[in-house]
Amino acid sequence: MRLHVASEVRMPALRSAAVRIALAFLASASAALCTPPGIARADGAGVDHPAAELRARPPEHPPRELERVLTFVFGFYRTCISPLDGAKCGYTPSCSRFGQDAIGRHGLQGLLMTSDRLQRCHGCSGSFYVHHPGSGLSLDPVADNRLWGSQHATYDEPRAGSTTTRGRSLSVPDQAQAPTAVGDSLFPSSHESYYGEKAIKRFADHLAGRGDHFRAAGEYERLLSILPQQDPRGIGVRYQIARNLLCSGNAEMAASYLEPLFARGLPDAWTPKVRRGLALCDLIRGRHAEARRRFDTGRVRADLADSSAAISLSRDEGEIIAASLLLEKRWREADATLMSTMDATGPPLSPVAATLRELAAAGMCGSRKSETLAGVLSTLAPGAGKIYAGRTADGLFSFVSIAFCTWQAVDGFDRSGSGSAKGWVFGGLATGLYAGNIYGSILSARIHNREFELELTARARTVIAGWSCDF
Repeated sequence: MRLHVASEVRMPALRSAAVRIALAFLASASAALCTPPGIARADGAGVDHPAAELRARPPEHPPRELERVLTFVFGFYRTCISPLDGAKCGYTPSCSRFGQDAIGRHGLQGLLMTSDRLQRCHGCSGSFYVHHPGSGLSLDPVADNRLWGSQHATYDEPRAGSTTTRGRSLSVPDQAQAPTAVGDSLFPSSHESYYGEKAIKRFADHLAGRGDHFRAAGEYERLLSILPQQDPRGIGVRYQIARNLLCSGNAEMAASYLEPLFARGLPDAWTPKVRRGLALCDLIRGRHAEARRRFDTGRVRADLADSSAAISLSRDEGEIIAASLLLEKRWREADATLMSTMDATGPPLSPVAATLRELAAAGMCGSRKSETLAGVLSTLAPGAGKIYAGRTADGLFSFVSIAFCTWQAVDGFDRSGSGSAKGWVFGGLATGLYAGNIYGSILSARIHNREFELELTARARTVIAGWSCDF
């Protein structure tokens, strides 16, 4: 009885506070809507403010009234309510910042993105996101939540020249760093100079054996500088420079040493090695088509468009071409290429080729999720599509939130009829959440498929990395 009386005493106060907040919000919203587009804000805010950002749009994309209202709602929450409530959002940008940016930039799609984000903000989805190293919050930018318009950031292909040593000059170690008492095998004989050809090569081989490939490349370059101009040994030294540069992760510089060799012609013994090295450099730099064209000499095979054609490929060529096709997610063509290198009477596939074929088979028959089925499931039962896509917590939260808003809307209309403010408010919320639930289900299925393919291409890159020091 005491609890019942206390609740009756508190309810009028809560209703009065809610009415005051609603009236203040409506007054502020009306003022924002009535502000002419050319009038600047009195607080001096620049175009970073969402309302100013909308006014700064080009004339061909005029701000819609609904966008202005919703953008103001999130701005009002961020400036007036969030400081009092505390920072509780587990995402960066926060849901209110996300809503401002999404609706201000993408209109209706932004509204669906915001509805989906609000249904994911429950603290149980952190394992699906990359975390900010400083704050530990889950990174979820607006650009990663678009279903149409511009493409998603795939985080898949490395940009050309994005190696860790890009822009680093290949400097020759100082003479003070020449081989001294590193080991008995490094000491030159009594008639041999510390800086002679044999001593430099011995030290370069020693550095390469220890895994210090960048300094080893510097020693090989010093050896190249003291060889005569037309010395045939220069081919092997350049090859060692490129090999160690590729081992150190600098494919761009490695290619710069191999390209001149290939352009001026090579002895037959060196041609396959240099061609393979250039193809590996192209793969690491993300130039997959160029890597395949390295093996087109004397053949009509520009892009393997007809992978079923009978093409004579060596094992090395087939593996590199298949790896390039895997990185482009052309699973069936990669598998056909590997099979074309296998002779029915010859030995079985090598371990590397077997791994690549396993990846191709997984890409063809992997556990992908249908975006259409995810959307249909969430249309029939809110949250079911997200559960189907592996987001169980998101699906359950969507179901509970939509069911609660629907129940409150029905209760309001039952009590007060069609004029019920409660019914219309919760009905609108339920409709928005329902639409966002369908949008989020389709997006979840797409993200699941994208992450599955990224895992396969990452394993293919691991194979390619293993080739870097073995060509």
